[in-house]
Amino acid sequence: MHSPEEFKKFDILDLAQKIRHHKDFAPRGTNVNFCLEWNGKILLRTFERGVESETGACGTGAISTILAYFSEIAIKGTAELIPTSGIPLWVKIEDKSGEISKITLLGSAEIIGSQIINLPDNFIDI
Repeated sequence: MHSPEEFKKFDILDLAQKIRHHKDFAPRGTNVNFCLEWNGKILLRTFERGVESETGACGTGAISTILAYFSEIAIKGTAELIPTSGIPLWVKIEDKSGEISKITLLGSAEIIGSQIINLPDNFIDI
């Protein structure tokens, strides 16, 4: 892929499902991330297991993507990611002598729904 437009249009579902269910990740499977470095930012698309589709953003996907970049090209400081939602995330990596000492995920958060669930008194025993 050579541009953000191509990256956004690329159909990730078939390839992501094959990776997600690959025998190397059995029995539980894995999330699958696709990324493109562009103008100092990392565009990110994530296929999440359990959801079984692409999601708007994924914190573990953002962190794991930056960790892959950290080990490959030694990113230091804060990296900006643009997930499918278009709402930026930042991952800050602090290292001491080449070893990661702290990882911080920054971004917006909002409540998109809520639900009250009444549990029986013996729910722990169930």
